[in-house]
Amino acid sequence: MRMRVAVTGSSGLVGRALCAALVSRGDEVLPVLRHSGKQASSGDCLWNPEGPSEATALPEGTDAVVHLAGAPIAAKRWTDSYKMVLSTSRIEGSRVLVDAIERLKTKPAVLISASALSVYGEDSDRILNESNFDESQITEGTLEPKGPGTGFLTELARGWEREVFRARAVGVERVVAFRIGLALDPAGGALGKMLPIFRLGLGGTLGNGKQWMSWILLDDLVRALLFALDNQALDGPANLISPEACTNKVFTRALGRVLRRPAIFPVPAFLLRLVTSGFADEALLVSNRAVPAALTNAGFQFECEDLEQALRLAVL
Repeated sequence: MRMRVAVTGSSGLVGRALCAALVSRGDEVLPVLRHSGKQASSGDCLWNPEGPSEATALPEGTDAVVHLAGAPIAAKRWTDSYKMVLSTSRIEGSRVLVDAIERLKTKPAVLISASALSVYGEDSDRILNESNFDESQITEGTLEPKGPGTGFLTELARGWEREVFRARAVGVERVVAFRIGLALDPAGGALGKMLPIFRLGLGGTLGNGKQWMSWILLDDLVRALLFALDNQALDGPANLISPEACTNKVFTRALGRVLRRPAIFPVPAFLLRLVTSGFADEALLVSNRAVPAALTNAGFQFECEDLEQALRLAVL
């Protein structure tokens, strides 16, 4: 059945790929465009994380919403002002989007939102699945007795999901929060920062290289978004990463082989902290060993689970 799918962040890397995939299978895409702040009129498809709430609007007849918008995590140093931008774009942006859904007479059947593995915090010892921090803990603001540590990215992801899951209370039957790990995207994120160094033959492990990295190929990421639109079995938090996590040492060696460059120059943790501010401790040096339990239990099959193959597809 043809769907009308509203997509925030439609001009981003994932958004563009998703919109193309939706169109190719016959769905109608409604790009939710950034708005200047004026009150929206009937039929508009607009998003404004700064508010007022009425400046974000969706048209009646929207079957599904995919929420991918948010300021890029690794684009700038984490000054207090940029942290505010990150928080506003995710937490406030999700709040006004859910408010727009609430104003619709007929609610979309599903809201799918990006989230992040940082919701778990630093946790080096466990293999993490969605039960380690589930929807009830997000909405009620509780932690496990031996729960993970917290930081800016952790609190950001939890606040983000808390607003997203509020969609249930306004009448959305199914809500999926995809906790995304390292998307293998040469244009941005951690891989984008690493590639120029590795291409010069100056790459190596980050810190001690023992931290776990959970990754996913962009094609599988988009396929999972489509799967979530179509499959009622997927509902709630879902880790969106390949089943095969690896340590940073394994990852950097594989990247060096793919680029045919040595990967023998470790980057000390203190230097990463100096260059990237808080991003190093909460993204580059943090350890998250997660599995996509919710996705695989719902029947999703990954096309690329091999790291080296995924890196070749991503960067060559």
